[in-house]
Amino acid sequence: MNPFEELKPTPVSDTLLDKAFRKSLKASYNPGKVKDKIEFMKHESVIKIKVFGKVLTDSLNSIVKNFPSLDNIDPFYYELIDTLYGVDKIKQALSSINGTPPIIRRIINDEVKRLKTAYSKQDIVNFKRRVYGRVSSLIKKISKSLMFIREIIIKARGLPSIDKSNFTIVVAGQPNVGKSTFVRAVSSAQPEIAEYPFTTKRILVGHLEYKGNVIQIIDTPGLLDRELDLRNKIELQAIIALKHIADLIIYLFDPSETCGYPLTSQINLFKYIKNLFKDKTVIPIINKIDLAVPERVNIIVKELGSVTSISSINNVEPKKILTDILDGLNL
Repeated sequence: MNPFEELKPTPVSDTLLDKAFRKSLKASYNPGKVKDKIEFMKHESVIKIKVFGKVLTDSLNSIVKNFPSLDNIDPFYYELIDTLYGVDKIKQALSSINGTPPIIRRIINDEVKRLKTAYSKQDIVNFKRRVYGRVSSLIKKISKSLMFIREIIIKARGLPSIDKSNFTIVVAGQPNVGKSTFVRAVSSAQPEIAEYPFTTKRILVGHLEYKGNVIQIIDTPGLLDRELDLRNKIELQAIIALKHIADLIIYLFDPSETCGYPLTSQINLFKYIKNLFKDKTVIPIINKIDLAVPERVNIIVKELGSVTSISSINNVEPKKILTDILDGLNL
């Protein structure tokens, strides 16, 4: 399941400082009757400064603590996050946030010691200004890291929530070959539309019941016929899904070529996926058979051998075909 789903967006630097200043202003010192006004101001200033520092250190520690451990999350989500943002960059941002609370505490402790030598109201005012300024400057220095982590959380919360305990079918193929139509056709209920929030792409997560078990079926952003190191982030997300969550891969062909991609490209991509995922079952299916001329269909059959065919307008046929495939796997 998505480890970021329940996270709340982290505050940015200005929000953190506003909160700390508000709490600091409310803090007070009430020792009863005080004879020495300067001593009273010293004690109250120390309390305000410590509250200010504690609010900030607690908030920063909470950000680091609540962020999922990247070394322990599921490989599917790890590679998605790494592909889209870079794990090393995230760790660096978290490290800068995590390293800030000890510096805040050190600044406050050092300044409190210096306050002992204060003998006037102005000395105390200068003390507070100096501490607020130094700590605020420190928070401003990590503002980019705070914003970066906030952005990741906001977007990562929308990543598809995949239950890997269920048998999972991933539908692959080039853009517009009918993957979403196929998922809708075989799902027992309206599939959940999940955004890949880092892109303009969407995926469908459908479910169907088979012999008392829940089968999960997912379409992926379209893949293009080119080498892995030339693929864009959208395509890499599909590769990651195939690699980590697919128990079975169904590859759709469009012999009508109305998808916009020639058969040679579709066949090359099928071979690429089959070779890349040698440990997984990859089953080819010819879609849009009603729109294609027989010659185009025969090219696929000649290249791959016996291939199942379905119509793009018949929603009953795909369900039976999928059931037959699952029966053949002896699940």
